[in-house]
Amino acid sequence: MKLVIYCLVLFVLAGCSTLWPALSGNDINFAEKKIEEGVFYIMAEGPPKTSDEALIEALARKCAEVTIANGYQYYAPYIVGQPGVGTFANPESRKNIRIRRSTTIKLYAKEAAPPNATDAAAVLNK
Repeated sequence: MKLVIYCLVLFVLAGCSTLWPALSGNDINFAEKKIEEGVFYIMAEGPPKTSDEALIEALARKCAEVTIANGYQYYAPYIVGQPGVGTFANPESRKNIRIRRSTTIKLYAKEAAPPNATDAAAVLNK
């Protein structure tokens, strides 16, 4: 019986370690929230020394991943009620806080994509 309990505990602990990997100080973390069908808010957060270029590139890749995962081909910046308009937020301080960039995107099929839309596959193939 002790052997069964021991194996079960090991199995549970092994599962936890693969589901929740340890984060180093250099990791970029992401958050996403579905606002409505085909519209997502996506945030990338990195350590204080993360360059703007690296964070924006990581955010673009995450936008592309969300686009493909939801069955679309293109995405474009989007503010709810104002399609095609959007910006990346600027960090206020770089001393001891993690740096964030965020955007809201709208997902499109190829036929419906506006001129400012980004091809998700092209971003992922870079």
